Amino acid sequence: MSKVNKKISVVCASHKGKFKLPILIESIFNSYIWPKEIILCLTDYNDISQIKNFYFEKLNIRIFISKIKNQSYQRRLAISKTTGIFIIQFDDDLYIDKYAIGNFINHFQNDNEKKIISAVVYLPNKQIQSLRWNNLYNKNYLFKFIINMLNSFKKIKTMSILDSGKIAPLMNFEKDTDIINDAQWLNSCIIYNKNIIDKAEYIGINLEKSYFEDVFFSHSLYKKDYKL
Repeated sequence: MSKVNKKISVVCASHKGKFKLPILIESIFNSYIWPKEIILCLTDYNDISQIKNFYFEKLNIRIFISKIKNQSYQRRLAISKTTGIFIIQFDDDLYIDKYAIGNFINHFQNDNEKKIISAVVYLPNKQIQSLRWNNLYNKNYLFKFIINMLNSFKKIKTMSILDSGKIAPLMNFEKDTDIINDAQWLNSCIIYNKNIIDKAEYIGINLEKSYFEDVFFSHSLYKKDYKL
């Protein structure tokens, strides 16, 4: 039985990812499910020089070069080249779990569900990406007071947007199988139906890094009744 899911396209925008991309690609190769294609949007062909040659054919990797060094612009360019129904977008510094792609697609019972699924990102030390923020909020009373003040002293919800407009990356997990069902924004490691691209809003493109573009992108869809 083929392990390729023909509905899934993986996209990755990278700048100076020469030594990061091979790790991501190897982890996709080791997955139980492969996408039908991987679209890499780079700023320099040299960034694929460390990827093993046979991965290109096995994983149907296609390369596009962007003259603009901006991950939001590069990601949209990569998406425009995809042929799958679902888009999984990965940053170039990830190493994904072998079950990740399968777990992603299993959240969709049909192709047109209005939802976006995100993964929890762990740091190399096995701690969740937002641990520092979580620890400050839970242990530093001054920080907690300021955050609550910025939210008009209403309860701080997991992965929410505060009344002030700032983000709260608070995560509460008691076990690995816990799921956050009421997020208002997501990180960049997500899967969604490609048809949402024209419905989303984007931060303006410039020649530098787009900070918080993933928050802006996902929250714009949250406001249009997409379940995050």
